[in-house]
Amino acid sequence: MKLLFLDLFPAYIPFIVQCTKAAGDKIDPTVDNLIVYEEGGADATFDSTQITGSPFDPAKVNAKTGLWGVLIPKTAFTAGKFYLALWEITVDTKTTAKIERYFACNAAQFKAAGFAVAGDAMTLTSTYDAAKTAAAPGAAMALTSGERTTLTGVIWNALLSGFTTVGSIGKKLADWVLGNDNKALISTDAQDLSTTLKVDAKVVEAAVALATSQPNYAPAKAGDAMTLTSEYNRAKTALADTEYTAPYNIGIANIITYIQNVLTRLGDFAGSTPNDVMGFLKAIMRKDEGILPSQVGGTFDNQTDSLQALRDNPVGGGGGGTIILPVMEGAVYSALAVQDKEVNIVRGDTPTIFFDLHGNYTGWTAKFGAKVKPKDTGYIIPVKNCTWTDASVGQGYFELTSTETANEAKLAGEIELTKDTKHLTAMRFILRIIEDVIK
Repeated sequence: MKLLFLDLFPAYIPFIVQCTKAAGDKIDPTVDNLIVYEEGGADATFDSTQITGSPFDPAKVNAKTGLWGVLIPKTAFTAGKFYLALWEITVDTKTTAKIERYFACNAAQFKAAGFAVAGDAMTLTSTYDAAKTAAAPGAAMALTSGERTTLTGVIWNALLSGFTTVGSIGKKLADWVLGNDNKALISTDAQDLSTTLKVDAKVVEAAVALATSQPNYAPAKAGDAMTLTSEYNRAKTALADTEYTAPYNIGIANIITYIQNVLTRLGDFAGSTPNDVMGFLKAIMRKDEGILPSQVGGTFDNQTDSLQALRDNPVGGGGGGTIILPVMEGAVYSALAVQDKEVNIVRGDTPTIFFDLHGNYTGWTAKFGAKVKPKDTGYIIPVKNCTWTDASVGQGYFELTSTETANEAKLAGEIELTKDTKHLTAMRFILRIIEDVIK
């Protein structure tokens, strides 16, 4: 009988047979079959139960003549049961059979009596001396209160006595935590402490002097309230400005004064976003909507007056966003609207503003309107219909009255297209109404 050590074997267990002729020559079988029965052995009757996957169809192993076998997963076997492997094969025209017997088990079941294996718990009897006796597998270790106290005391004393013993656990812990010289917490020499901890010697001397004169002033525990008495004044005197040399004798009062001076020079920033230094800088540089600090005041608008806005729409032309100023076309005073650019109109004039949408918008209605800011609800120039010159290529215009251009302003202009229920924002630009020279 063979043993199957389930806790030692890999995931699959090989079952192999070598087929030969009567004369001993190797030969492949013409018919092969492997049936594996599981027997519990609980009574005198065979169970006749097959394992999962049985019967198996063996295959040739490593291309060797007559060597046939199958790999069976060990999960098909259960420790503590017998297995009968029946080979039914036809070799050299002769039908024959072969039986192999196995017993499935775990190697842990074969350990020497009195010795536990990995994973087992150790059980001790109620007396301390019984700890020397090997325990049964699976039992828990039990020590009396006195035994635990004795064992703890021995370990603790060994650690304490080993703080100065080279190579001991205690010494290694001390070296790891305190350093090899042990000065950080053990030394009472103020000068050594200042060297080790890199602390000003005056601070250490004052602390040592206070601890020496008032030994009962122990450090407070977590949660305790701290009480300051006349010793506070003594420590304050010991650490006074005169105890230090420049540049370390600045004093707390002077530090507070310097900080207040800095705040005064920064000015009256509210401190919360965007009314802080960062908020003001962002408003100066960027044209994003909603970042203008309320403390700026005046008529400054970062959407049109910030560095980014001026870069995109530079005054006087040039750069990346050329301003197209009003021009004369025959007898008609006109200007050209361009996406994201600025159109300048002189106050009180009645210009015609042309636009080119570069697309076929036949059947669409073009409208124009202008506000101080896009999010405003009221219009400075109410929405009006535009006139197509050629809707098939998206070209048209709108006209402004002297009433609409009566006041200086910087407006957000927009041309919108509508067709049935469809809406399309076709163009946005800045419409600036500037002061006229000749009144």
